[in-house]
Amino acid sequence: RGNNGGARPPGGVDNRPKCQLCYKRGHTVINCWYRYDEDFVPDEKYAGSATSYGIDTNWYVDTGATDHVTGELDKLTVRDRYKGQDQVHTASGAGMEISHIGHSTVRTPNRDIHLRNILYVPNANKNLVSANRLVSDNSANMELYSKYFNLKDLATKKLLLRGPCRGRLYALPSSSPHERPRPLKEAFGAIKPSFERWHSRLGHPASPIVEKVISKNNLPCLAESNKQSVCDACQQGKSHQLPYSRSSSMSSHPLELIYSDVWGPALTSVGGKQYYVSFIGDYSKFTWLYLIKHKSEVIQKFHEFQALVERLFPRRTASSHRSSGRRSSRSHGASRPP
Repeated sequence: RGNNGGARPPGGVDNRPKCQLCYKRGHTVINCWYRYDEDFVPDEKYAGSATSYGIDTNWYVDTGATDHVTGELDKLTVRDRYKGQDQVHTASGAGMEISHIGHSTVRTPNRDIHLRNILYVPNANKNLVSANRLVSDNSANMELYSKYFNLKDLATKKLLLRGPCRGRLYALPSSSPHERPRPLKEAFGAIKPSFERWHSRLGHPASPIVEKVISKNNLPCLAESNKQSVCDACQQGKSHQLPYSRSSSMSSHPLELIYSDVWGPALTSVGGKQYYVSFIGDYSKFTWLYLIKHKSEVIQKFHEFQALVERLFPRRTASSHRSSGRRSSRSHGASRPP
């Protein structure tokens, strides 16, 4: 196995099996030496006689492709169903259906190389990387030579990838030239972000905005994400008022401490009232409520309240603080016995 195919049997008809990977006769792909070699490109003289490309897991840079195309769904580590009606057209004009769309990442020592919006076409025989999308999505430029190609960072000019040219095809290497070679399936990996992760990445907008951005830009998102979860950062960052400090006061008798509050204006009631003033005893939490037409009546209502409670309890109020008069404001009134 793995040799040049051996001698042709007598009679001129070679009925031996042909390998779908290297296209040599005498063995099948399950016994081929190159089965686990991700960088293998078949010899041109054998590949040219084949009716199809067969099994080929390499990515090839294509300067004429408008999109990344693959015939292997496993290449898309982040993927979603394609809902459009577009097709991929070959040089002959034939159209092929698009089943899924997704993303992948190539790991390099300098930074990751992203392959975005890869089209999964079940009938595709080659995994093609659009040269234009590769350089555009990664802010890089590409240099093509007769025996290899370089992918360099556009700003720093650092070498990101170097791939060989085999059989007149530029193959995307499974690892960078500075790393030990490893299988391509291990080099391409990504995690599908959750709805909460997108909420955080986009600056903590409201859920409808996050949904619109994900839908409009066809971003990958876990379908089982909890869209109703409570974000701690939003609760703290969007709060309009800090919580009140914990009170340490304790009352042991009625009228020792009283809280007062003036609220309004509200819709005019049947009796023409727009405000109310409340008095709450700290000891019993009993509440007295007085409806008033104007805030100027607060002092009068306090004297009425004072006369009432001093008749009910054998204690007297010495002082009180009322609200500042701002709308819906709150103040604490301290009423202590003499």
